Amino acid sequence: MDTPLFTYSRERSFFTSYLSYISLFAVAVILVVSYVTFTQRRRRIPRLSARQHVQQHRSIADFSIIGDTDIVFRLQSRTLPNTRLLEVFNVKNSFTTILPDVHYKFVQSARDIISKNGDKWDDFFRVTTTVLEKSIHHLEPSGRLLTLAPLLRVYCFVSMLHVLFDTDTEKVDFGDAFIATEAINSLWHHSKDPKAPISAEDQEQLFAALRRMLPDRDPLVPEENPLNLIMPGYETVWRVVLLTYISAGFRADQETVSQLQVVADSVPVCLHSKFEKNEELSRALCFAKEGLRLYPPTRRLYRRVPRATRIDGLRDETSVGFDVEAADVEKCHRNLDIWGPDALLYRPTRFLTGKKRTLTADMRHAYIPFGTGPHTCPAAAGFGHRLIVVLLAALAKRLGTRDSGAVVRFGDARLDQANSEWVLPSGRMDMENWTLELEDTKQ
Repeated sequence: MDTPLFTYSRERSFFTSYLSYISLFAVAVILVVSYVTFTQRRRRIPRLSARQHVQQHRSIADFSIIGDTDIVFRLQSRTLPNTRLLEVFNVKNSFTTILPDVHYKFVQSARDIISKNGDKWDDFFRVTTTVLEKSIHHLEPSGRLLTLAPLLRVYCFVSMLHVLFDTDTEKVDFGDAFIATEAINSLWHHSKDPKAPISAEDQEQLFAALRRMLPDRDPLVPEENPLNLIMPGYETVWRVVLLTYISAGFRADQETVSQLQVVADSVPVCLHSKFEKNEELSRALCFAKEGLRLYPPTRRLYRRVPRATRIDGLRDETSVGFDVEAADVEKCHRNLDIWGPDALLYRPTRFLTGKKRTLTADMRHAYIPFGTGPHTCPAAAGFGHRLIVVLLAALAKRLGTRDSGAVVRFGDARLDQANSEWVLPSGRMDMENWTLELEDTKQ
């Protein structure tokens, strides 16, 4: 016979087990209901296609996300996310103003520069060749091991002074160019952190170097500041040129590496043609176009939009406040569903023109390295591509490629492995320690 204590314990154990079963059943019901609710919501919100994703980012870049607006509203939308640049560099141009007159004056200045230099490629190639040699001598007199990022910054900066201000590069102090480019790089890097203080020392060194190189332009006067043109010109070029040079000359397939030397040998003569159907010109331009695709100069375009704005451009007029939206240019350029399984590889032949275009309509729609809409960069019509080709050709001729025995060192095991075609990191500070060892200096 069971004792009362034993009977009570057994009943209590049974009751506890019963409650456990009930709890498990309740949890199972909740999970089932949650899953059903989740799947129903997914059915109500269909997954965006690659084409829709691109259109979403384009609507931010071309301002259509904010509906029909005048020039002032578009400038406000673009300027406010760039306020930090105004504080750091004292620039007053189309990217930092809400005044239409300032915007139109900047755009006209850019068009005048393009018009003045549009047919002077022989002269520009001669300048870049000399500037590159002087940059190498200043940074590494022995020429044994070149640190690429500082070299490319000085090389592109001085070359752009010639384009933007018709500067006689023979008279430029390359020490000042180095000071200016290092200060710009540091200030820009820290400007991304709104909590980081602005380095007064970097600013003073930058402005002093600019005054010595460009004595007729005062960087302390916003309207005269040479950085108004230098920042959107030089800053959008040097990283693209560096990444394109390494990708085309050292990390691409053998056909591409070999073709880069062919392109270098054809520059600047091939640029005399104004028709891209010219085979040599088409081949040269595709190297720049692919570089701009894989490594767009501005990876994201930021716009201030009224809160509750929808992608279709409609918005609730009673909403209060604003949000900042980003058009992810890099994502559009690397979308596997649009560009194919080799989207992350450097393949300039995808841009070759001929009787049959190689780019699909979706590819052309997704390709926006110069922006899109009413504020597309004036260099998009062809000047920007040719500029990159000249800078790239001078590098390939002087420094060589994988075929000439030159070697790029990244200090990263994954990137340094032989025949690696990994897409290169393109952050501002990612490239600081990359070096180039030339064939005749290797031990």
